[in-house]
Amino acid sequence: MKKQLLSIFSIISFTTAFAQIPNNGMESWGASFFEPQGPTSYVSANVFASPLVSTSNPTSVTQGTGADAYAGVLSAKITTVKLVANPASATIPDTLGVLMLGTVSLAASPPLRSGTPFTTRLSSVDFYFKYTPVNNDNGAMMAYLTKWNGTTRDTLATAGYPIVGVVSTYTSASGPFVYNSLFPGTTMPDSLHVYFLSSARPWLDNAAVPNPAQVGSALWVDEASVTTIGLKETIKLGTQAKIYPNPSTNYFNISVANEDAVIAEIFDVTGKKITSATMYDSKVRINTENLNEGLYIYSVKDKNNKVIATGKINVSK
Repeated sequence: MKKQLLSIFSIISFTTAFAQIPNNGMESWGASFFEPQGPTSYVSANVFASPLVSTSNPTSVTQGTGADAYAGVLSAKITTVKLVANPASATIPDTLGVLMLGTVSLAASPPLRSGTPFTTRLSSVDFYFKYTPVNNDNGAMMAYLTKWNGTTRDTLATAGYPIVGVVSTYTSASGPFVYNSLFPGTTMPDSLHVYFLSSARPWLDNAAVPNPAQVGSALWVDEASVTTIGLKETIKLGTQAKIYPNPSTNYFNISVANEDAVIAEIFDVTGKKITSATMYDSKVRINTENLNEGLYIYSVKDKNNKVIATGKINVSK
């Protein structure tokens, strides 16, 4: 069985199971093969700490609770660790902190599958995060939309969000997708792949992340979602909101199919809160006359201050 498990780290394929973006609130946790528990539907460096690999390897992903959970009860805390025993050092770095959509199953071939099925063109991956780097480390979010062409897998679009410096309170983030012009605009993906990195190196070879991975850098992630092309709908496992008109000139309405919705908050793309408004009968109208033209993020909370819907609104003058 150990030989079978080691093949996980040298062969990675893209899954075609059927789901939307799962466990976006990081509330469900479990283990595939005796490793320290991690968020279900995600894979992390915790697989190296399974007794089937090495009990000497440290735990990389743990539960964030209390103030470390943006919404609900739990978040995912990703910590950069150094592997004591690396069974695939040719392909996997010794120092890493990564949480990615995917599954591990020893009954499958190959046993590690990255991503979740998605058949919609997206404009962005959105999430909330905190970050505590060590020695000027850099974190990141990376995402890909791909499609199997019958022989190989094409990358239709990529998204990224650099995480730089200390971010001590939860901040909203949005990584826009950039589409490959070699494929027609009507080409639909079949899979979505999302990676959260407490240390961007060595996964990203970019001058924007010049520092090597630093042991101890910590990234908290919660309430991940994706937004469709046109900024009209946020897809997540939770309440969905109707936003109209979008784009907005003078105002927009938020309507949520959840009677517990009590407040709507509006943020700019840097995560700065611009305004908030109380919701009545799960509806609210936001005046945009004093807002600059551009992209904004909305967040709807219930009476327990839990985020139940989030997405984007485009203000056009």
